[in-house]
Amino acid sequence: MRSNYVRIWSAGGRQLVAPVGRKPGEPEQLLRELYMRAPWAEVGYTRELEQQWRKQRAEFLQRVEARRAQYGIN
Repeated sequence: MRSNYVRIWSAGGRQLVAPVGRKPGEPEQLLRELYMRAPWAEVGYTRELEQQWRKQRAEFLQRVEARRAQYGIN
């Protein structure tokens, strides 16, 4: 059985890697819970998001901050 991990990056570039359960659906459940707590955050993975994070981080963070402001969070 394969292990699943969730990676979380802070705006400052720090990364947290956390193991997630091995049962089907557990990683997705954690991502749903993260989204419920921080709906302005980028949740999920695509190569496009990874490339934006690596090469256009300022724009990436501006997009997240704009969504955060829509929720009235400073």
